Amino acid sequence: MIADSRTTATSTPIFFLQNGFPGPAYANAQTPLYIQKTNWQDPNQRTSYVQQMSFGPQFQLNSATVLETVWVGNFGHKMNRLRNANQGLITGFNGSTPTVVFPYSNLNSGSVHAFLELATNDGNTNYNGLVTSLRRQMKNGLAYQLSYTYAHAFSDYADNLTAGSTPQNAYDYSHEYSNSPFDQRHRFVASAQWKVPVGRNGVVLNNDTMASKLIGGWQLNGIVTMEAGNPFSVTATDLTQTGGNHAMYANCNANGLTGATKDRFAIMTQAASGRYLNPTAFSQPATGNFGTCRSRPYVGPGRHNEDLSLFKQFEFTDVKKLELRFEFFNALNHANLASPSASVATPATFGKISGVVNNARQIQMAAKFYF
Repeated sequence: MIADSRTTATSTPIFFLQNGFPGPAYANAQTPLYIQKTNWQDPNQRTSYVQQMSFGPQFQLNSATVLETVWVGNFGHKMNRLRNANQGLITGFNGSTPTVVFPYSNLNSGSVHAFLELATNDGNTNYNGLVTSLRRQMKNGLAYQLSYTYAHAFSDYADNLTAGSTPQNAYDYSHEYSNSPFDQRHRFVASAQWKVPVGRNGVVLNNDTMASKLIGGWQLNGIVTMEAGNPFSVTATDLTQTGGNHAMYANCNANGLTGATKDRFAIMTQAASGRYLNPTAFSQPATGNFGTCRSRPYVGPGRHNEDLSLFKQFEFTDVKKLELRFEFFNALNHANLASPSASVATPATFGKISGVVNNARQIQMAAKFYF
């Protein structure tokens, strides 16, 4: 890392990036520039903006229940994205050896190439979703909400804080247009609260007796979530000779789901033959070639989770109450599988899954006193 502070009394730029860096004098650097990482922002930086739209009807089925169907659109423009501006450009081949030209001569030395991280505001995102929900307010001790979303999200870049942000080819950003890292095609969520009709305001023991206070006052709550997995990329070894610090995808030669399996035991057991993706559908790109797969073409395993809770309330007065809570997170102790290994460079584990994305069942007990 280097620091550079320069002051000039004229409007003449100290140097132009298009002419390369001014040698070791730049930032008084003693370390060769070709082993440094430098960050640059597009001088023509533009302001990012997002357009959000929604439209849909709402129907009141009765005094407590509402049905709603809404189309939701979210479109991002001029979003900030990164690339390696010092990535080599393949201009031809000498036999099977690529001819590679690097844009800044003093940022390269032999096979060592500096990472010039250039931020530009020209990324785009595109989200369309159809959301259907059924909601019932608390009535006669029962409330619930059911919601289903069918959506598809695209982007031509990945977030520079939470994902692999640099494209495969800095000169071909159009190849990056694919499923967004956060794309989730299906998502269903159901939640409900049920006040057991025993005790005060219930069907049984609706009085202020001691039996009503001890036996009544129970509430059962639940949240069920079922959702599709998130997309992932199929990667390969970088043989492009264009320098590092960029993504590298495999060649997609066929449908990777043909001949694959979703059997949990098979895809999690190394000795079993089943794989989440069929490795014969992919190949390593040849020297000097980029992969034909786009980023994130396949989706990982779906997930589901169930959270349950049971409340018991003891009423001493209209104001003073004691509430006991018994909460079960991932109540069924279901393991949600992570995305599979998807690098053709490791054929032994390709298409196998070795991890999960959620925690084991957790039980929590608490007491709350109202006064």
